Amino acid sequence: YSPEISAKVRVFFIASNATLALNAASYVLLRLMLVSFNMIGYFLSPYFIQKVVQKMGSSILFMQLVLDHVPAGIFWKDTNSRYLGCNKLHANAMNFQNTEDIVGKMDSDFHYSEEKLELFHDDDIKVIRNNQKLSRVTTYGNPNSKKREIWTETNKVPIQGDDGSIIGIVGLYKDITDRMHLEKQM
Repeated sequence: YSPEISAKVRVFFIASNATLALNAASYVLLRLMLVSFNMIGYFLSPYFIQKVVQKMGSSILFMQLVLDHVPAGIFWKDTNSRYLGCNKLHANAMNFQNTEDIVGKMDSDFHYSEEKLELFHDDDIKVIRNNQKLSRVTTYGNPNSKKREIWTETNKVPIQGDDGSIIGIVGLYKDITDRMHLEKQM
């Protein structure tokens, strides 16, 4: 354990479709695992591990901060359509206080119609199988909004691993309701 690593700071790693929250306590666990596998050496010294965790933590926290300021919903999923993360706008749209709360959820965990669930899942599968971007304009009824219906433009793209295999998807959507209403009026 390093007193310089705050227990409140969590760094999220995505490996083998699993999410590991690394904080001060799991730093100790990581160190014990490395020791038990005889992997501690000069290059994996406690100082090195601490510096890597700090650098990755600040980089990941900065990236989350950037994503949270993008004026569009952003999410990423594994190849089983399980959420691995999102930005603040998407978390709020899904009624979550924190972006971490969506991790591990699937679209079926939310109150979408069967038609929307099938559409979302089919889109995810197409992006993964075809290794191509997919764009779609969709409308939603929204009883919790001042707007009776919300129109979104969604783009999904595959995420490729180092070996070129598809390891997930990234989705970005924006509210285009005002634009759609203007187009209807013309």
